[in-house]
Amino acid sequence: KRLGIEVSAAHVNHGIRGDEAKRDENFVIEFCEKRSIPLKVFHEDIPSLAKKLKIGEEECGRKRRYELLCGIDDFSLIATAHNLNDNLETVLLNLTRGTALTGLCGIPVKRGRIIRPLLNCTREEIEAYCKENSLEYVTDSTNDDAKYSRNKIRKFVIPKLQDINPSILGNFAEFLENIKRDEVYLNEQAQRLLSEAVENGKFKSEAFKKAHPAVRYRAIKAVISNYISGGIEKRHIEKADELLSKCGSFDLCETHRVTSDGKYLFVEEKASLKSAKPPEPIAINKTDITEKETEFKFADFIITLRLISKTEIDSLQKINNEVCYNLLDYDKMTSAIVIRGRKSGDRLRIKERGLSKTLKKLYSENKLPQSLREINPIIADDEGVVFVNGFGADERCAADNNSKKIILVSVRRK
Repeated sequence: KRLGIEVSAAHVNHGIRGDEAKRDENFVIEFCEKRSIPLKVFHEDIPSLAKKLKIGEEECGRKRRYELLCGIDDFSLIATAHNLNDNLETVLLNLTRGTALTGLCGIPVKRGRIIRPLLNCTREEIEAYCKENSLEYVTDSTNDDAKYSRNKIRKFVIPKLQDINPSILGNFAEFLENIKRDEVYLNEQAQRLLSEAVENGKFKSEAFKKAHPAVRYRAIKAVISNYISGGIEKRHIEKADELLSKCGSFDLCETHRVTSDGKYLFVEEKASLKSAKPPEPIAINKTDITEKETEFKFADFIITLRLISKTEIDSLQKINNEVCYNLLDYDKMTSAIVIRGRKSGDRLRIKERGLSKTLKKLYSENKLPQSLREINPIIADDEGVVFVNGFGADERCAADNNSKKIILVSVRRK
């Protein structure tokens, strides 16, 4: 109430701990009822799902939990209770598995709609707050089960580190701050390299070779990440890096390969792949677009629309100057808009370029893979195309300094 926000709750019963899981569920129900907090409860059979997916129960439970939470449309933000102790466990776990700098950054404070407001608080501070305010809580008994890697780190590794230095958590928080600052800078440099090296959808090998490996590897990862499902492995990046100095190619996945012609590095579709058919168009009334993120699923893309302030635009452009091409003037568009695939005759006049091209020609010139040409998301209104993924806003509806209401378009692969 003090913050002026509405709070709802969600609870997932993973079907792992029998009576204890039911106890937890009942505790949450009673807690929310006493405080008139709306609650959604989900029941899952995580052991069976984990076997089906051939992954561990811990990983399966986490993935399914986030899927369920993010599927609740009436939650504008989803707050989880991760704390500083959890973050230390995550970083140590990443170290044991092998990781790059990104893995040392730990759990992000915000990712999409997921926020973690307690991430800088220790578990002891949270428990002390509960005690001071007479807030009851229950503990998951599996947190003591040493068969889980995270629990081994919590029960055995961290106590030893605290014996060496009781201030380990405070020092770890400072370490994270330094690491994240470096990570942001390196990613900015990688984006700058991509902007300088790109030419007709390909990347100049010479520009990549001149860059520091820390920047070059990040840029390569960004290039291939749009074409591979699941995690990108170190071997993919190293193979692509080797190609910068020679001609050749390697299979990235079932549908695409990374190729070097001696001058350019690029990802191309395998010849046998056919173009996918676009799904049904998604009709939208622009009055439904607000400051809250609205997500739309189109083929294997997720399109996010929201109103954005000019102050936030300035902040985003410091991170990625390409953001300006994804800004639409709310008032220049007709009220009825649609997300769809391309149609015959579709044209785009790219902002500040002064020329109009058909999407067919634009896709061909920029070597957009055949498999994406029919499903690449397009936003159109009653007068024509207003935005094309990968190419930005049409000049007719592009935001400028005189725009009063601005829509930010974000597109990512599932």
